[in-house]
Amino acid sequence: MIEFKLKHLSAATRKRDYPAFRAADEELHSGIIALADVPELLSAWRSIWCAQSAFHRRAFDECFPDARFLGDEHEHLVETITLGDPVAAEDAARSHVEAVWFRIARRVGYRDVSRFGQHFKRRFGSTPVEYRIATQP
Repeated sequence: MIEFKLKHLSAATRKRDYPAFRAADEELHSGIIALADVPELLSAWRSIWCAQSAFHRRAFDECFPDARFLGDEHEHLVETITLGDPVAAEDAARSHVEAVWFRIARRVGYRDVSRFGQHFKRRFGSTPVEYRIATQP
């Protein structure tokens, strides 16, 4: 199931078709979350998914002409999940999230992701994750 969704993502990336890429990326991540079988995770992910849409588009555009790392990140995640080792799958998911977090921090001018989190907490009184949870509708 998720392998099929990964193929759609890879095809959209090769074609440089952002609308198809975004749809395939959403399908892939939704499929992975469904496999986790953690109901609260889906609502949390949807909130983040909607909030980062502008970043998502810019990141896609900036990856070209070499967008292989997008495919590599997702391929590693899918391969690890399909191996059936929950510890390795969790580690791969954390690595994927950290890679996204790093790209966001760099986009707003931070070279050290931990500094971004520190400044965010100083400014808003909570970590980015705590802030997002508190401001969810």
